[in-house]
Amino acid sequence: MRKRVLVITKMYPNSLQPNKNMFVKQEVESLSENFDIDVIAPVPYAPKIPFLTISNYYNMLSRIEKFRKQGNIDIYYPRFLTPKIYYPLYSRWYYLGILKTVKELLKKHDYSYILAFWAFPDGVAACHIGEKYNIPVFVKVLGCDINHLPKDDRIKAQVSDSLNKCYGVISVSHPLKKAVVNMGVPEKAILVAENGVNNEYFFVRKEKSSQLESVYPPDKKNIMYIGRFSDEKNPMLLLEAVKILAEENLSFRVIFCGKGELQNQMEAFVEKKDMADYVLFAGELKHSDVAEYMSIGDVLCLTSRREGYPNAIIEALSCGLPVVATRVGGVPGIIKEGEGGYTCEPNNPLDLASKLKIALTKNWDKDEVSNSIEIPTWQRVCERTT
Repeated sequence: MRKRVLVITKMYPNSLQPNKNMFVKQEVESLSENFDIDVIAPVPYAPKIPFLTISNYYNMLSRIEKFRKQGNIDIYYPRFLTPKIYYPLYSRWYYLGILKTVKELLKKHDYSYILAFWAFPDGVAACHIGEKYNIPVFVKVLGCDINHLPKDDRIKAQVSDSLNKCYGVISVSHPLKKAVVNMGVPEKAILVAENGVNNEYFFVRKEKSSQLESVYPPDKKNIMYIGRFSDEKNPMLLLEAVKILAEENLSFRVIFCGKGELQNQMEAFVEKKDMADYVLFAGELKHSDVAEYMSIGDVLCLTSRREGYPNAIIEALSCGLPVVATRVGGVPGIIKEGEGGYTCEPNNPLDLASKLKIALTKNWDKDEVSNSIEIPTWQRVCERTT
């Protein structure tokens, strides 16, 4: 008889956010090959008020389904209140928001384990559930949830207490493991299991997508940006670097793939600086289409202010696409300088432009880029964690 696992995380995709944290979905789907899995993916409460739209984001939250089934995985989307003033209450309200769903599931199933993605509030709330119902809890920490905890000692205490009480901690990198150890968690309680890639999509392609090349002719080098247009991902840094690169004798374009709250600001910057010849917006991609776009790329650029273990980088490297990325979080441990790409100083457009110029003018061997780091499949990741 197969064991059953309850996954708790607000990071799971839904029908209105199908590309949200795809690496979580991929790992859970790989785990489902060996376990029966239910997912509780809480959503911030946003009441649907007729004739009143507070914001597009809250309107979207109000329309997220309460339940969906994907393959053999049942996914529940209970609502929870998010504190606007006293942030340490976040984990408590999260816990209360999922408690009814947990009780209903426990009437139908016995769970061998609980697996939470993200330390706060997800991991803290999951540990309360595990303690209440005597179910072992594993917490997977992803980077920013540990490295960029809010500067509140009460929250840090909640996270430290939960990680010490849970059955085990899974870290996506060795530097992140050290950070968890520094919070007082015993080293032997922490397993390092890097994120994986779906090798059905992400592999070295000997030929570029002819369909995309008809849209983006190969007369120019392509700098790819694939991700959210958010302050955290900092795409404006790339636009600043493009302004610098435009003064060089280089034939290139930047293809921005994604969407987000900064798009209007980005488009206004491009228009103001007369950069339309260098910048194109391709819209948000289905995850299954990302590798096709990477096939026409000459370099992937990641400009984040902070990161954990970014899957965009390991997916690009798997495709043999070199990467230029800001030197934050787990990035320096992934990119081998000159072999898989280059890292640059955060918030430094001059350094970013310099590294992009080097990457664009270098003759890369895709196989060598792909072999610059060992990248596991999701199946191998799950074998390690089980």
